Amino acid sequence: MKSSYLIAFFLICFLFFGCSRSPPVQETPKTVNVVEEFKSLNADMNSALANQVDVLSPRNFHVATEYLDDARKSIEKQKVPSETSHQITIARSYLNRANEAAKFSHQNIQDVIIARQLAVSAGAFGFFRSEFQRADNILKNITTDLEYNNIANVEKMRSALKTAYSELELAAIKRQNLTEARLTIALAVKDGAKKFAPQTLVTIIKNFNETSAYITTHPHEVDQIATRSRETNQSAYQLLQTTHELADTNKMSQEKLATTKMRGKENKSIEDRISTGQSAVVRKNEDHESEKVFNEKFERARRKFTKNEAEVKKLGSTITIRLKGLVFPSSQSALKDSNFPLLGKVRRVIKEFSNSTVVVEGHTDSIGTKTINDKLSRERALTVRGYLLSVDILPANRIKAIGSGEENPLATNNTSSGRAQNRRVDIVIKL
Repeated sequence: MKSSYLIAFFLICFLFFGCSRSPPVQETPKTVNVVEEFKSLNADMNSALANQVDVLSPRNFHVATEYLDDARKSIEKQKVPSETSHQITIARSYLNRANEAAKFSHQNIQDVIIARQLAVSAGAFGFFRSEFQRADNILKNITTDLEYNNIANVEKMRSALKTAYSELELAAIKRQNLTEARLTIALAVKDGAKKFAPQTLVTIIKNFNETSAYITTHPHEVDQIATRSRETNQSAYQLLQTTHELADTNKMSQEKLATTKMRGKENKSIEDRISTGQSAVVRKNEDHESEKVFNEKFERARRKFTKNEAEVKKLGSTITIRLKGLVFPSSQSALKDSNFPLLGKVRRVIKEFSNSTVVVEGHTDSIGTKTINDKLSRERALTVRGYLLSVDILPANRIKAIGSGEENPLATNNTSSGRAQNRRVDIVIKL
């Protein structure tokens, strides 16, 4: 009896998802505003993307995306509204079917879907794009089978796929939280830490490994990971500073050393007086820093970057850091190790403006559809936001990420160099 119910259930699923080549289409009235319908559908497509429908029902979602793009082109070319309306209606039908198929996938591979979402939230898609896409391709094969009611491969692949996403999540968490410390330790070693501060180096490496091990066993203890990573980063910078100081001391005569110490005390006294003055300004202006202090901080921020790294602009009480040196390969949102020194400078600038809110704006070139570019630009922004959250400079509710797609190009998209400039991230600091 039980088997007969199962057969009936899967037969229904097959009839619903697999039999008809096209879903039923219900045309919209001619009085409908096609531009508003397009906007509504585009918003629903973005919601579906956020709910992973693109991988849970890849075939149906892909067709919906194609018809949506056709509708966008029709609107841009001002074609007959009825043609555009028909394209929107078909796209909507495939999206509805994709959403229903996604529910069916949820019922069968919920553990895999949760593991994937955790990996996405950790920034794995941005950090390890090719590995993530390989896992997604396997997932799409499984969910395509589910669309056609072929469940033979589901149980065979689900455990390995869940493990793959979990490993990507862990690697992304470590990349976000430990890369800055790892690069700083490597720089200290390059600058002579083994010679000038060997015991400190051993201690820092031990601390680094302990933090890494903690993340492995407690990947979702966000607060503890942030605290431990911050301490590890600080220790790494102390190692680098100690190495440089001891290296300099080794080269200096005692007379020069004494002079340096005296100057250091004088500089400390000056810094203390400046700090005291700044505190007085802050007390007098509880909500806003004085224009003088703000301009000084802006100038310090501007001088931190070379002309090839970033362009820093000021408009009122808003500072925009255009990260020219943070260039993404086409269709990618992953950070490279070479990006972290530049992002470290961004971190130090934001730290100067501790009462600010930060908006990370992602941008793309014009290659690909608008839907894909909107998604990619948001992924780039989320990747950088993830780094900023990992170094714990501001609360999460004061760092936002938005994707602007191809809408605000810096250069022409007709050349490869222009497109490279347009694949960027802007950091907007608002007081």
